[in-house]
Amino acid sequence: MKKRLSYRKAKYKTAEQYGISINKKMIEDMGITENNREVDIHYDKSKNQIIIKKDVQEGWTARNT
Repeated sequence: MKKRLSYRKAKYKTAEQYGISINKKMIEDMGITENNREVDIHYDKSKNQIIIKKDVQEGWTARNT
């Protein structure tokens, strides 16, 4: 599946941002819910890939990293 990233310019000296819409079916299949949205994101520079996995650790939050 090919997608085009959205882009938002930096405002007030904050970082510019890129985003992507992910199909709801994929989100549901990964087990992501409104109350359980934590994911693990890994960038593999050698393969030029961004990998998103559903985090399975209980009690894990992005603030813990």
